[in-house]
Parts: sequence; C-alpha cells; structure tokens
Amino acid sequence: MRLDPSNIIPNSQSASEQWISWHKNLKRWFSKKEANDYFVRFWNQRAGQSSIADTHALRSYMQSQGVDMDTDWGGAFTDSTMKVVDWIGSGLNWTRAIIIGSTILGGAIVGYYFYVQIKKGKTVKDGAVAIANARSGGAFKALSKGGKIKALTV
Repeated sequence: MRLDPSNIIPNSQSASEQWISWHKNLKRWFSKKEANDYFVRFWNQRAGQSSIADTHALRSYMQSQGVDMDTDWGGAFTDSTMKVVDWIGSGLNWTRAIIIGSTILGGAIVGYYFYVQIKKGKTVKDGAVAIANARSGGAFKALSKGGKIKALTV
C-alpha cells in the first residue's frame, strides 16, 4: 500500500531530508512534472528560502529533478563554496590518477630497461649502477672505481 503524500506535507520546521522524501513519494503518485509542480507550490507556501530545510542537499536534489530553487545570500554562498570544493575534489582525483599512472609507467620503463640490459648479458647490479650514475651526475661512478670526490671549499 502506497502512502498518500498529501497526508504528510512537510512544513517550515521539517528538515530537508523530509522534503526530499516527500518529493520522492510525490513522484510515486504523480508524474515527475506534477510532483515538481506540487513540491514548488507547497515549498513556497510552507517553508521557502531561509527556512531550516533550505540546505545545499535539498537544492542539489531538486536541481537534479529539474527544479531551480531560490535561496537567500547564505544559501547562494554555500552553493558557490560547494561548487569550488567539488571542483577541487575532482582535480585531486585527476592528480591522483596522473601520479598513479606516472608511477606505473615509470616502473614499466625501469623494468623494460633492466630486461634489455639482462638480454645484453649485463647483471642487475650493472643496471643499478648505471641508474645511480645517471641520478648522481657520475659521482657514484667515481666512488665505485676507487676515485675521490673533492669537496668544494670556500
């Protein structure tokens, strides 16, 4: 048995979750367009902007249902802030993907380098020494052959 949404219309003291639940119940009884029309009418009569139910969650949900709700300056500020936070979050996801992808690609390149060197008859130690020399600008090479590195003095 479906619950008749006209028996449980939220008011100005109702939380945003109750308004969202009520809208979902309206959609079960009516078409989405009719549910949206009823929601807007009762929202304007019973709660409206600046009520405790006027939250970002409710505005986001109703926007996903095709309803643009008016809000006060505080709500507009909250929505703008949430858009920036969402944008930063999506940027962090891209950054994380790039870092992970670069790490995998770098590991594959190093692995391939070792594979080629081993096929040429070199040992893994030779490959490691070559990488260390490349990273240290040749300082490791001088030390590995018994050479001395002079410290610069001022």
